[in-house]
Amino acid sequence: MSLSSSRSLRVASYNIHKSRGLDRRVKPERVLEVI
Repeated sequence: MSLSSSRSLRVASYNIHKSRGLDRRVKPERVLEVI
């Protein structure tokens, strides 16, 4: 690997809280839509 090449790493975190929304329904598919 030469000094001119670069690599990047992007990390994301999402706090899911058991897939429960503000309406108190558990719908993991809603979380997947956002992610």
